[in-house]
Formats: sequence, C-alpha cells, structure tokens
Amino acid sequence: MARGVAAFVLKYRLNETLADPRKFAGELMGLFKEALSGTGPPPDLREPRATQDALRAMDVVRSTAGHWNIDPTRIGMIGFSAGAITTLDAVVTASSAKRPAFIGYVYGPMVARTVPADAPAMFVAISLDDRLFGRQGFGLVENWQKAGRPVELHAYENGGHGFGLGRSGTTSTLLMDQFFAWVKSGGWLDQK
Repeated sequence: MARGVAAFVLKYRLNETLADPRKFAGELMGLFKEALSGTGPPPDLREPRATQDALRAMDVVRSTAGHWNIDPTRIGMIGFSAGAITTLDAVVTASSAKRPAFIGYVYGPMVARTVPADAPAMFVAISLDDRLFGRQGFGLVENWQKAGRPVELHAYENGGHGFGLGRSGTTSTLLMDQFFAWVKSGGWLDQK
C-alpha cells in the first residue's frame, strides 16, 4: 500500500509438466528451439485455463472490492512472461465488463494480435536482448495504436528474458517505477 495500491497474486493453472525432469527439459527446449535460434516464432503457449483463472480472479476482486476498500472500476492486471500471455488473453477474450481497467504486459510475445475496439490501456516492457521475444518487432504495440487504444512501450537495451523487476546493471531496474508513473498518469491512483 506504500504506493496506494492493493495487490493480489494470482496462482493460475499451467500447461501440463512432465514428471521426468530430463524429459521436461527436452520438451521445453524442443518448444523453444526455433525461437531461441532466431529461425522461427515462439510456440503458442496460451493456456485457456489460466485465462479462465485470471478472469475469475477479476470477478472475485471486483465483488469483494468494498472489503478491501478499492474501487472496482480501477482494477488492473500485470503479468510477466507466461503471466503476460495470460493477462493479454484475459483482455482479448473477455467482454468489456470483465476486462481489467489497464494492463501491464512485461516480456511477453510481441507478435501482432487482434485488439478489441475498447481494449484497456496497456503498458509494455521488453528487453531487446530477450532471446524469446526481443526480435519480433512491435506488432502488438502497433495494433494497439491502430485500434486507437492507449499504449506505452519501454524497450530496454539489456535485461534478457525473465528480468523480473529488473536485472542489476541495466535500465530494466526502472521497470516498476516507470509502471507506477504510468499508472499514476492514467489516473488510476487518484483518490476519489
């Protein structure tokens, strides 16, 4: 609450994981082989159950907003990597009433996606040396702009994939400060 934000952490259902660690590592490397080599797109990692879990969580938080003393119209969602995919899928698959008011999309795939005409504002952060998604261009951001929806892009020179809240020695350490500045500029932190 130091920044005027109540945060909830979502634990969502994942793609099935093989019990044998070696087989799992081999399957994972097979999935990402082309993306890591730069010869192909990343695999489609969307998990419909994760999206269902995210939307259900939005419903629960909204329905109990009074208990937490939060405004149900100013609930946002931020996701990192697979969480970014889940966050985006919650926006593109849900009705307007079910969507978050704004989203943070951190080191998720940058490929173009269809954008709802009333999509929420989006904050995007990616590291250009991200071996999975940093060489895809900015199709997602461009489509958000073409739809006339608010979008802010932070493309860090270094940080790799999975830099968390910032990789030491890189400007990616500014991520959360920049995200909160953006949230504040959007009016989502203003007192009513």
